[in-house]
Amino acid sequence: MSNTASIASTAKPAASTTVSPWLSAAAPISQLAGSVGDLYATSQAQKAQAEYAEGIYNVNAKFAEVQAEDSIARGEFLSQEVQRRATKQISLIRAKAKVTSGAQRASFAAQGIEATSGSAADVLAETELLSAQDESDVKRSAALDVITIRNNAWREAWGYKTQAQVYGAQGRIALMAGETAARNTVLSGGIRSLGYGLDAYNQYYKSRGITPPKTRTTKTPISVPAGSKFYAPRGR
Repeated sequence: MSNTASIASTAKPAASTTVSPWLSAAAPISQLAGSVGDLYATSQAQKAQAEYAEGIYNVNAKFAEVQAEDSIARGEFLSQEVQRRATKQISLIRAKAKVTSGAQRASFAAQGIEATSGSAADVLAETELLSAQDESDVKRSAALDVITIRNNAWREAWGYKTQAQVYGAQGRIALMAGETAARNTVLSGGIRSLGYGLDAYNQYYKSRGITPPKTRTTKTPISVPAGSKFYAPRGR
């Protein structure tokens, strides 16, 4: 019995383990810091992706503008080529008519026929008329070809210009969508971070064994005019 009492007297009380309030709040705080970092990285990635998409659309728009300018340039080049060929054909027609008229005049002179009157004059006039008709046909055909080529070029250029405007609009939409997504990420993450902060706040006070203080509300006193009487409600 004495030995048992001695052992009981010499036994040491178990050491009490107390956790620091800041240590209890460390986990929520670390979650808060990690959440803020992840949210910032995500928002920046969304903005970068939107800017990249806008850049691609802008490049496509510029390329479409270049194609439109090339269409106009090619149309003008082909138009000038048609006009050059027409001018060359007209020169050949005039040269041929001159040679034919000269041969006819020489033939009339060899036969002793006066070329300025009678049937000889009619033959020379017909030769000149046929040459003028051929020249007019070439000019009319060339003019129609030029109009067709330029119209086709302008239609093609208009299509490219329209596509460039579409690309520009898509780029602006992509940028706005990315910026909106980044803002939404920050806003939603801010709410989540607020939850982590409140958790850390509660953990800190809980580890200290006290209830977290609540938000105080100030009641506005009701001013009552002097001399007013109050009557207690009667029970029914």
